[in-house]
Amino acid sequence: MKTLSCIIAAGTLLCLCHARAAEYYADPVNGDDGNDGRSVAAAFKTLERATKGLKAGDVLNLAAGAVFHEALVMVSSGTAAEPIIVRGNGAVVSGAHPIDPAKWVSKGGNLWFQANDRRWGALRPRVFIGDEMVSPVCGHPDKVDPAGLKPRTGIWRTEGVFFMAEDGKTPGDYALYGSAGRNRDEHSGVLIEDQSYITVESLVAERFPNDGFNVHGVCYGLVFRNIVARENGDDGFSIHEDIDATVVGLHSHHNDYGIQDAGFAQLVVSGAVLEDNRLCGFDEHGGIRILRDSVVRRNGGRQISIHPSSGKRRLSGSPLAETVAYLQNVRVDGGEGEALLVDAAVTVTAKKCVFAGTKKGCEFRGGRVHVEDCTVEGCGTETRISPKCVFTQSGSSGFGQ
Repeated sequence: MKTLSCIIAAGTLLCLCHARAAEYYADPVNGDDGNDGRSVAAAFKTLERATKGLKAGDVLNLAAGAVFHEALVMVSSGTAAEPIIVRGNGAVVSGAHPIDPAKWVSKGGNLWFQANDRRWGALRPRVFIGDEMVSPVCGHPDKVDPAGLKPRTGIWRTEGVFFMAEDGKTPGDYALYGSAGRNRDEHSGVLIEDQSYITVESLVAERFPNDGFNVHGVCYGLVFRNIVARENGDDGFSIHEDIDATVVGLHSHHNDYGIQDAGFAQLVVSGAVLEDNRLCGFDEHGGIRILRDSVVRRNGGRQISIHPSSGKRRLSGSPLAETVAYLQNVRVDGGEGEALLVDAAVTVTAKKCVFAGTKKGCEFRGGRVHVEDCTVEGCGTETRISPKCVFTQSGSSGFGQ
């Protein structure tokens, strides 16, 4: 009888927990943070208000195609049975804000300057004229001479933003925006830290000074579906520390990195297109990484780069410090740098992959590498395999062994 009472009590508690789950709505144009958010007509206005009271099982619906000029910061967790779900419906979170035209100071000629301390650490704000990014593809912004900028381009250095106007014009003649954010906390489009069991669907994160999607701390059961990361200052998508995340459908382009992860996290990515990023398409440091059914192309440096965890993130003796990566049905198609670079102290398996058209072929500096039914073709240099690398292949071609 006591056992039956416990079962009934547990069942009642489960029903009560499920009953508390609710649907909420957010609309930056027609919403009001004074509403209860429980219907389209009574939507919240800001994401900050809309995420504040979310509980396990709740669903947050964003207005279809809307642009929120703020970050989506998750401040609560779901459960394995009842995750919190954010349905983006194609909405955009944008870090671009107007640059005050009244604060420009002439530096002589057509060069103008505005003091702003928003570029720090990994943050690399960009400059836009309307929807057009006019920050040039270049090296570290603090190493670029502003006097060498071409007309109608701008760059954000640690001391502030520089803009080179066209002859006869001033910055006030342009609709200038910057991705520096309005404050130092608004550095990534979607920020999840120490929260678990959250699903984010059909959302675009653009023009933030750091990452489009940024996950830190201890987070389990994160799922991202059909997301876009574009024109962000650092990574399109990035996880750190102790994370368990799954991505199904990602288009990451015109960031510094398409995906860059560090720490002892576990990440499974399927159906990604990582293209036209400034430095690298898929860059991994430590942990377990799986990339399937994806395309990596036209990135400005290495296309795929696999390294062990290093520095303060390295945990002595942990097997996860020695990255384990699995690539399946991945096509590398053009770009700078190596098609696939594998560093020492990692284990990489590539199956049914094609590495084609890059300026450099594959380079295996160490670790353990196995390729199966893979092809290297049309690369500017041949595959380089260090004697320190334990390399095996089956049914593959172009690897020179």
